[in-house]
Amino acid sequence: MRRLALSVMLLMGAALSAFAGDIIKEFSSRVASSSVSFDYSFTVSSDTPVTGSGGVIFQGNCYKMLASGLEIWCDGKTRWTVDHSSKEVYVEEVDAAAVDYASNPSSLILAIGSVFTQTASRQTTFNGKSVTEVTLVPSVSDTGLSKVVMFFSSGNVPAGAVITLDDGTKTTFSIRNYSAVPHSDQSFSYNLKGLGKSYLVTDLR
Repeated sequence: MRRLALSVMLLMGAALSAFAGDIIKEFSSRVASSSVSFDYSFTVSSDTPVTGSGGVIFQGNCYKMLASGLEIWCDGKTRWTVDHSSKEVYVEEVDAAAVDYASNPSSLILAIGSVFTQTASRQTTFNGKSVTEVTLVPSVSDTGLSKVVMFFSSGNVPAGAVITLDDGTKTTFSIRNYSAVPHSDQSFSYNLKGLGKSYLVTDLR
């Protein structure tokens, strides 16, 4: 459930349909060539709601996700999941052919313009702000998601999203401090040497 938390975003009658389509097109094009970062908070709807917050940085298929005591780093080939509360680390190889839209924020955001189809759009409010809401559904099978609703504020800046899994579980994300800048040379590989000897490292590669 905590790994789901990262993943993230997305977009009114016939007159607004083309406008919303332009938002998705522009958004997809921008993130594909940018280093994107944002802070988020989330709530998972269930009998006992789960809440949390954190931050994300991604660039292409590389990303860093930070949340209460948990870090997930991926350089496109290897993924490190570091749980500071339990002092456990899992290192695993990334299968490029097995895309996990539910837990990988970069794969979801990068695919939003090609793997999802817009079914509705409207003007509404989200967290007290006027936004354009766009509803999208997967156009391919086996995404693990049944629907993605994205909210964009002025300037086509993502303000939040509601992601619904195949089993009906809904996670609502609020996005803050969104930034999209040119690619940088930052590293997305995790340095295990910085951890103490008390951490248990399980290498699944």
